[in-house]
Amino acid sequence: MLQSACLPAPFDAVVSAFAIHNVRSPERIRQIYSEIFPLVGEGGCFLNSEMVGAPGEVTRRLYRRERLLEMQERLKREKGIEKSLDELEKETQAGIPSPRGPGAPSLGQQISWLYEAGFDEVDCFWKEGGQAIFGGYRWTGSNQRNTL
Repeated sequence: MLQSACLPAPFDAVVSAFAIHNVRSPERIRQIYSEIFPLVGEGGCFLNSEMVGAPGEVTRRLYRRERLLEMQERLKREKGIEKSLDELEKETQAGIPSPRGPGAPSLGQQISWLYEAGFDEVDCFWKEGGQAIFGGYRWTGSNQRNTL
C-alpha cells in the first residue's frame, strides 16, 4: 500500500515519472493505480510520464526501429560514428535490454486500469513511441464518473 510518510493526503496532484514501470509486474502496476487514487483529492489529478509497451507485434517493431534510429542519430552527433541500423540491431540484441520490453503494459491497458481505479476523464496527453504522459482526474461525486 502506498502511503505518504511526511505529507497528509489527499493531494491536488500526484505525479510519477519513469518509475512505476520498474516494478515489472502488470498486476502490481494495476494495483499501484488503485492505491494512488485515494491519494488524489476531489478535483485533483494523477499524471504519469512512463514507458509503455506496444499493443502488438507491428507496433513493437515500429517502436524498436524508432529506438534504433535515435541511437544511430545520437552516435553520429555525439561521437561522429556512423553505423547501419542492422549493426545497431545486432549490438543491442547482444546484451542491451530494452526497458520497453514485453513486460511493459501498453498505453491502452494502463488507461483502462486508471478508469478501473476510479479516475475520470483519463487520457494520453503526449506520446512518442514507447513513452507517454497520461493520467486522469478525480471529480467530486460519483455521477460525473466516466467508465469504459
